[in-house]
Amino acid sequence: MLPSLRSMLASLFLVISVAQAAINIDGSKAVDPVTEDDPSPISDINTYQPDQHDCPPPCADYANTHSWIPYFSTDRLKRCKDPMLLQLAVSQPLDRSDSTIIIQSCTLGSNSTSAR
Repeated sequence: MLPSLRSMLASLFLVISVAQAAINIDGSKAVDPVTEDDPSPISDINTYQPDQHDCPPPCADYANTHSWIPYFSTDRLKRCKDPMLLQLAVSQPLDRSDSTIIIQSCTLGSNSTSAR
């Protein structure tokens, strides 16, 4: 078989595979629409929205700071009057406007996520 014919057949097979991934043979969508049981945070009405709460959610895992809510300024944390745990990067100065800071935070206690 000629190399050009072989590459053309491979390309055709790839195009057909991609088309089948988007649409089923009968013309229906290949993926189901999002339902309320979908684990996607877009469909979950209980997804934590930091701007709707004065304080971050309670600390569920003290060791895993990646599960804490990130904030990008100390001004945002002033809204919370409850005790919080903060994780800061020591290499980023808080008082410089050109530094990008990320403050991971969670609240000590259970009733700290009251809505504004």
